[in-house]
Amino acid sequence: MAKSSAKGEEVMEQLSVQKQVVIADFIARQETLQPPIFFDMPRTEQVQSADVGHSLRDMISCPEGFFGIDHPNTSWLINLLKDTSEWRLQKALLSLRTRPLFESNKYYQVIDRPSYYWGEAASMDKPVFNNKAMLYLNSFGVALYLKAETGCLKLASAKSGKNYLVNVTAPQFASFVHDSEYDLVRFQFDFLCIKREYYQGLHYLALAGWNPSNTTLLTYRRKYYQFGVPFTDWIDVLRYVLERRPSINVAGLVEKMFNLQYVVSQAYNFNMGLLKEVGKVMMESFELKELTRHNFNNPTKLGNYAGRKVLKNKDVPVPDEYATVFSDKDGKPKNPVRPVVPNIMSYVRRLLTYQYYFDGKHLFALPQILRAVLCFKQHDFFVISQTVKSSAETDSTGMHRLYIDPIIFQLNYFLNLKSDGMYLRHKQWSSHATSAESDGITEEERAWVYRFDTINCLSLLTGLLQNCLIKNMSSVIIEALCDLIVFIMVDSELIEPFFRYSYYDTYFGLTSVINCVPNLMSKTVMRLLKKAPITLVSNFEISQITRMFTMSFWKLTPNQMDAIVVPKNLDDITEFIITKKRRVSMKMEGPATGEAMSGASAVGAAGGITMFIRNYDDMTEISAADENAEQPASETTKKQDEERKHVYEYKHMEIDARYSTVFPLYFEGLNKVQINYDENKMFDDCVFESYSQHMLAHLKK
Repeated sequence: MAKSSAKGEEVMEQLSVQKQVVIADFIARQETLQPPIFFDMPRTEQVQSADVGHSLRDMISCPEGFFGIDHPNTSWLINLLKDTSEWRLQKALLSLRTRPLFESNKYYQVIDRPSYYWGEAASMDKPVFNNKAMLYLNSFGVALYLKAETGCLKLASAKSGKNYLVNVTAPQFASFVHDSEYDLVRFQFDFLCIKREYYQGLHYLALAGWNPSNTTLLTYRRKYYQFGVPFTDWIDVLRYVLERRPSINVAGLVEKMFNLQYVVSQAYNFNMGLLKEVGKVMMESFELKELTRHNFNNPTKLGNYAGRKVLKNKDVPVPDEYATVFSDKDGKPKNPVRPVVPNIMSYVRRLLTYQYYFDGKHLFALPQILRAVLCFKQHDFFVISQTVKSSAETDSTGMHRLYIDPIIFQLNYFLNLKSDGMYLRHKQWSSHATSAESDGITEEERAWVYRFDTINCLSLLTGLLQNCLIKNMSSVIIEALCDLIVFIMVDSELIEPFFRYSYYDTYFGLTSVINCVPNLMSKTVMRLLKKAPITLVSNFEISQITRMFTMSFWKLTPNQMDAIVVPKNLDDITEFIITKKRRVSMKMEGPATGEAMSGASAVGAAGGITMFIRNYDDMTEISAADENAEQPASETTKKQDEERKHVYEYKHMEIDARYSTVFPLYFEGLNKVQINYDENKMFDDCVFESYSQHMLAHLKK
């Protein structure tokens, strides 16, 4: 005991000496470098009003009168918050002499070095910015930085009259972040918690009235330079931190946010199922026309539907024999519709878009993102709605339940879903509305928006799987990614469309969504088809697997109408699913003979007429060898170019949408052009007309 006590005293003495050295260093810097005081740089509306006087400009500076790092009040507060006993803090909060020190406008200077305050116990804790930075935090900010649970709870629940003592919108500051003399950063509490990976602190923030959907702003200011990063909600803060710290525990934050659904004030209407509109997107899609004896009289053509792939920047030719199908009532050629849809996204899809579009080359944050998506799956986020399961369409061959149709038919139904004389894609969407009556969206439309979001998530995951295969990443990550895709397919009941139909159907479905993969390769889908049966039999029982598919799925041949034989054990199920011949719902029109060719010809044949068969018994079987045929090298290069263009366009669309949400004059201030989409025009034409209108408006000024 004596040796242990002596060793403890020695460690405390060394820590005391280290603190004195650090404080002396910072005091020496502070004598010559006081925290800078800046005025906000002129904004666009101030320039237009020709008045940029200081009276109209916000001041960006640390509050005057803050308590320095060596001030007795700073040492007192830190020791008070580090004490796990709450009676001292409670006494200080009740005292008239010390209570003002906890007000939100009282700031304390703190070294951005957790080990300085906790010793070796915090040696693995990461700073908010770096070890050379100085933080200027109020009492609640200091408690969050120190991860002092007792202090956070007491301060969050303390009241000042009828209001909370803690002001959740009070700005926090940091200096000497990137520039040793003249920089200053202004941020909010949620940014502080996520950077410190103290997710329990968000719970205390919610107790004090924090709204996770609030818009915040990170401001960085230097002598001749200033920029602001807008955060529309907590997920934007997380994505910003992920870009700089890919190892952050994303799944832990997502799990905490699921728990906060019951803590955040009900007035804020926050839940993890919220959808946010992030701009608008012009899609590449299939235009499907049902073939009947009334609109098509060529008996040599097979199929119930004629379809053509409508690309954003290509004309869609129509052969003469199909003119009656793709024309209006008067027989005049009808322009193909390139759907313009509001980019309505869930939290999980916004994480996946970050991974695919912003970190797709390096995949640094992929393990953390996959764990977060799995967390959403465990909370049943992807489970199919009964409203979607009851949706059906009827044509000449009978009734079709949409949720087991090829994905291309499901997307066509979503894009053309209509109520009150208006298509869903034309309706206004409110990101905070949860009831169907509040924004004019019916219950079925809302359910299909979630369905569409899930299909986009699967497309993104498939794209990430392909990137992993191309980069020859660890088989552990690839297998985990395959398993995750299969689990989501099971929950959303997209597992039957995936197994029932061929690679070509899957290809056209996954490349006809907003977050598509233009160069989706057969080996990626085949890897899933080989892995999925193993995943199913490893994680589910026979009765569970049987219920995942309709009884018609187990029919051995199309002629055995009543002979449905379900395998009796897991080995038989695996063999059945692996060796099962899939059906092709599409055939390409032959260029000369007019006869239908195999589905392989449909890949990459944009603009051609494709025959679609919806009746399962009439579909052509296709073998695994036919599906595994690789595309020509020239076609692969072309699709890679299309993907690069797609990634570039989507990234800029999302960035513009986020910044314009926070800054109303964003486009005017940067002299950027806001593109006006027209469904009946090509994307490049929309861009050209938008630029022309912008130039005319500029000349008139």
